[in-house]
Amino acid sequence: MASTSSQEEKPSGQWWQNPCDRLFNCGKASDSNSQSVNEGEAKEKPRKPVAFWDLFKYGTKGDKICAIIGMAAGFVAGMGLAIPYFTSGMIASALIVHGKNAYDPKLYSHAMPWVAADLALAIITFACAYIQTYCLKRSCANITAKLRIKFIESILQQDASYLDTQKFGSINQQLSENIDKITDGIGEQIGLIIRGVAAVVACIVFGLAVGWQGTLINLIVCPVNLIFMVLMIKLISISTRKQEPYAEKAASVMQESIINVKTVQCCNGQTQMVDRFRSLLATGRGYAVLNYFWNGFFEACVFMALYVFFVVTFYYNAVAYYFGDIKDPGTVYIVPNAMFGAAYYLAINSPSVVSITKARVAAALIYEKIEREAPASKSVDLEDVEVTDGRIVFSNVIFSYSNGRRVLDGLSFTAEPGETVALVGHSGCGKSTTVSLLLRLYEPENGSITIDGMDIRLVNPASIRRAVGLVRQEPVLFGGTIADNIRLGDDEITDEQIEEACKITNAHDFIMRLSDGYDTPVGPGCVQLSGGQKQRIAIARAIVDNPKILLLDEATSALDVHSEMHVQKALKAASKGRTTLVIAHRLSTLRDASKIVVFDAGKVVESGTHYELQEFGGVYSSLVKAQEFKDSTISDDSITGVPEDSEYVPFSMPSEEVIVSPSRESFQVRPSSRTNSISCSTMELRPIPPTPATAAPQKCQRVNGLWLLSKNLKGQRAKLAIGIFVAMLRGLELPLYAFFIYFVMDALGDKGNWIDYRNTMLAYSFINLGIGVFSFFTILIPVALNGYIAENVVDAIKLRFLASILKRDGAFFDKPETSNAKLVSMMNSDVPQIKSKICLVGHRQIYE
Repeated sequence: MASTSSQEEKPSGQWWQNPCDRLFNCGKASDSNSQSVNEGEAKEKPRKPVAFWDLFKYGTKGDKICAIIGMAAGFVAGMGLAIPYFTSGMIASALIVHGKNAYDPKLYSHAMPWVAADLALAIITFACAYIQTYCLKRSCANITAKLRIKFIESILQQDASYLDTQKFGSINQQLSENIDKITDGIGEQIGLIIRGVAAVVACIVFGLAVGWQGTLINLIVCPVNLIFMVLMIKLISISTRKQEPYAEKAASVMQESIINVKTVQCCNGQTQMVDRFRSLLATGRGYAVLNYFWNGFFEACVFMALYVFFVVTFYYNAVAYYFGDIKDPGTVYIVPNAMFGAAYYLAINSPSVVSITKARVAAALIYEKIEREAPASKSVDLEDVEVTDGRIVFSNVIFSYSNGRRVLDGLSFTAEPGETVALVGHSGCGKSTTVSLLLRLYEPENGSITIDGMDIRLVNPASIRRAVGLVRQEPVLFGGTIADNIRLGDDEITDEQIEEACKITNAHDFIMRLSDGYDTPVGPGCVQLSGGQKQRIAIARAIVDNPKILLLDEATSALDVHSEMHVQKALKAASKGRTTLVIAHRLSTLRDASKIVVFDAGKVVESGTHYELQEFGGVYSSLVKAQEFKDSTISDDSITGVPEDSEYVPFSMPSEEVIVSPSRESFQVRPSSRTNSISCSTMELRPIPPTPATAAPQKCQRVNGLWLLSKNLKGQRAKLAIGIFVAMLRGLELPLYAFFIYFVMDALGDKGNWIDYRNTMLAYSFINLGIGVFSFFTILIPVALNGYIAENVVDAIKLRFLASILKRDGAFFDKPETSNAKLVSMMNSDVPQIKSKICLVGHRQIYE
């Protein structure tokens, strides 16, 4: 049986290798899929995040070249951000030396070349920034699109034992959330980091060239800020890992509730599901809020350190200028401003570093799924065979599920070519498992299964599945036309073959009465078929390739009496000339079976015809008596008295999550729609009213923006007002710094005596340090407070969303724009976007 977990890859290489990895490798990935919210349950070992360059692993050569071009352009743009620190110092020097006389020609000759250089630099920086953004976003879009495809391909190739270990909704959550994190990490954030690194390098180079003493003093801030960044990433990674299990469990509860909304409503379970959702959100919210606090605290510490070292360097340069060690007054500005800029760009890149760290963690989870070796991939090189007779032999087959529960314990039976063999037994005795083993959805632990004398483990599964047609209890039709559904898995099937299969299953007549015949679309928002009509189309799909083996897994148990009569007639016609395995709990349908095999405790305990087993008086006889088996059964002739369902009915089947194997008809429906639908004994046959061609188009919903959002801030408006006010105060930081520069220019232009000069510079230094303290609190308070507000508001919206959805009637979910899957996608993608407008991004937009 295929392994359900991959071993953790051991770290390799020395400490000096992959410096990018060392910078970003402060968090460990853990598969939230395998973590439990219960403290007592064991957790899976954390996974090593992928290497930085492995984020581009699945990109084409063109994508990688495009990304490299974008990074190179970002590096040039970053250098362009540092040069103005030098040119502004030269312009300031000209103003100080020439006394700010606007009519002095020497002022123009000294300053204008630097102004022109600034203008040219702005044009070059703009062009490079555009190239960087375009190239990185283009390569990012291509890579993430390929990752989505690879992820789905890998999941569809996994065996059923692996899929059984995955929580409902977790695969969809992993795909949507982790791909979004990778998109954020390898798109704009990489460009910001490259640009910031280039600016830091250029600032240091200019500082060393102009005044190496002051530059060396200020360089101390770089390792200090690096320590702050590492601590921030470490603490955020810890909180994120603790939050992940609760976030995943909450997403699973939400998706289960929406997908199975009819079951929830029928059981009056709306309040219970909302309460479970609320409890999980509340538990994980504490860790999320802690992340915002750490983010704001360390960003504030970084900026405070900037101001401290800026003040030290400025005072040192001012003293050096007074005593003549620095000849040009502009140099007093260049070194501290350049080093302030270097530390500033290092500081503002901390969120980008966090994003790339999260991208590497997410990539580790996605790559594990993509690179997990599927049993199907091991069978690609096996021999393709053609099944000619359809003789099936199970010999001493033993099988247990991944949870350790043994289902089959030495199962043995034979189905001869053309026989109809019924598999009978109590629920859970292994009947459906037998079908899954025959299709190689699972692998047996011991024993053998042969078809026409060939061990199916030595044969390519695709060739086996081509020879097998499967009809399950719940008919599954995918979005598309009826012809597309019947042609599923084999595009070479002709229209004539489709029509012939539908005639055999008595589906041709009602299909031709539909508006577009075989080209009629089915699915949400399209033509809705009755259960019997869907099942007959599913039977046609199973036999369209003329398989030698037909598997019927409770194909009529979910149908009403009238529909079952038509489907039974179709099944009888489809079974002619084929080896047929039938699973049915209604024993009245098995009277004509060639052989009945009775299961008990994973073994065959009885075998024979209906009458032989009745006379034997064993397990089968007791099952018949338990069902109050009636001697008289409805013959095929009685079906003629039932009106053929000439019209389709507006009956909405619930949405289903379908996992398709590489075969045409080997699929699983999880969860079974039997648990989230209401069966009816009779259904009124009536057509869906046609939509007038002249119907008025649906009006677009008005976008109310922030006003609509403000209406959902109940209990948080005062806190948000405080956060916005403090963020606006931070906007005074740069104007205050500009005033500081203005007064310093006056002081540098008039040295005077040493005592006055020193006191003036000390006063300005402490004023600048006060600006740093001001920045510390105006950063910490909005980030932490807005993060707290964002988490509470978004969780409240999620709760209101789920509570509202669970109160809707069935017609609401029949519309394509509000189908179950669409609502789940809306919750996963649209609601989290509100968070970014309230928390950190909104804070920056306000003060900038």
